[in-house]
Amino acid sequence: MKKREQSIDLNKESVKLVIEGRYKEALEFLNKAIKLTPHIPQHWNNKGIVLEKLGRNKEALKCFKTAEKINRKTVFHWQDLGREYLHNGEENLAIDAFDNALKVDKYYTGKRDYDYNNKIMNLLFYKAMALGELKRFEEAINCMDDALKINPGNKIILSTKESILKDLKKTKK
Repeated sequence: MKKREQSIDLNKESVKLVIEGRYKEALEFLNKAIKLTPHIPQHWNNKGIVLEKLGRNKEALKCFKTAEKINRKTVFHWQDLGREYLHNGEENLAIDAFDNALKVDKYYTGKRDYDYNNKIMNLLFYKAMALGELKRFEEAINCMDDALKINPGNKIILSTKESILKDLKKTKK
């Protein structure tokens, strides 16, 4: 079996372990996959997700950055990088990452299915959260409106938008 095939199998096994909540074992599989094929960004991205689950956020951030450097044209790597920046209180960097993900989306030519649209909706939601933290409420509301165009009945987005509107009213008083 070739290195690439081995690493992909190791990555698939790590995903199964993550689903079972066996993060330390998943990390071992991902480390082996990366050792075999360090140029595959999905391995780095998945390692970042596992490290997040283990509370090792600084290491997770490095993995997301590595995945993004290997392949700058993947929405998912940018989103995970942005989420980690947001988690670490680096809202401006998070917004930049989410904007990059949305720029990459403009060049997406594949089928836009439910999962894909859901990913874009989440990107807009996370960006709105970062904007809200920076008290840029009107921009945050615009992101929420764009997310609601994808899924008009999403209760989480509707309630978050309502909360942001309240914050905006407080700042205008």
